[in-house]
Amino acid sequence: MALAGCSGESTDSQETTPSEPQAAATAPEPPVDAVPGTESADRPVRVTLFFADDSGGLTSEVREMPRVEPAARMARQIVEALVQGPRRGGARAIPADTEVRAVHLGADGTAFVDLDQAFSRGLSLGSEDALIAVRSLVETLAANLADVRRVKILVEGEEVRDLGGHLDLARPLVPEGRPEGTSR
Repeated sequence: MALAGCSGESTDSQETTPSEPQAAATAPEPPVDAVPGTESADRPVRVTLFFADDSGGLTSEVREMPRVEPAARMARQIVEALVQGPRRGGARAIPADTEVRAVHLGADGTAFVDLDQAFSRGLSLGSEDALIAVRSLVETLAANLADVRRVKILVEGEEVRDLGGHLDLARPLVPEGRPEGTSR
């Protein structure tokens, strides 16, 4: 982004005089997170990712990630971590070659996750793979982003009616144990 390096303050190099050559070198730089939309490696956040387990359910894995703003960028980073797969046990729930095209957060609490065609092609024809992949996305986003109450999955920017004829995706999906429209 073109504005990422701009802090709004002028840094005039003419202020340093020849008798003070180290003054400019010792001046502290503004923190990276002072610029909206940039990562801050010194402020990590713990996230819980849900992957497939051996019994057809989900297992959690806690990771630290750089905190990013706005929340939609954080959501995208979390979904990309799901695509990368687990580091400590569990199994990949989302096909490895899936590309996260976009993640948007609606004001009504709906997270829109746009994945490429590899997502739906990479799932077996059975309903269990599709269910685990979708639950992985929904539970992970809801667990880590307070404003996410439901998740709408798109493929190639288009609404998907179902995955393999087994799983209805016509409406946004809510996390398990939470009725539609309620928050935590």
